[in-house]
Amino acid sequence: MFIINKRGGFVIVVLSVLLLVLLFFMKIDMDEKADELCGYVHATSADGTQVCVAHSGIGSWVIIVVAGVAFLFLFIGLYIILLPYMKKEEKKD
Repeated sequence: MFIINKRGGFVIVVLSVLLLVLLFFMKIDMDEKADELCGYVHATSADGTQVCVAHSGIGSWVIIVVAGVAFLFLFIGLYIILLPYMKKEEKKD
């Protein structure tokens, strides 16, 4: 039974790490595009009072929340992997 749980834990850890890497690159790309858009908006506005719409959305917060969920899954996967070792130590005592 522990082998299945351990294998499932490894799958969860690998998928969460891949998701975190993907989110990292998405966040970098989103920030670069937002900076470019805001630079264009501020350069073309006559008096500089025009607000950049790139930073008013919730896209950045969505990425942060999903990254938090991915970290939660990462820790759950690590717990599943390490659970048999923790139970062996309890039996020795």
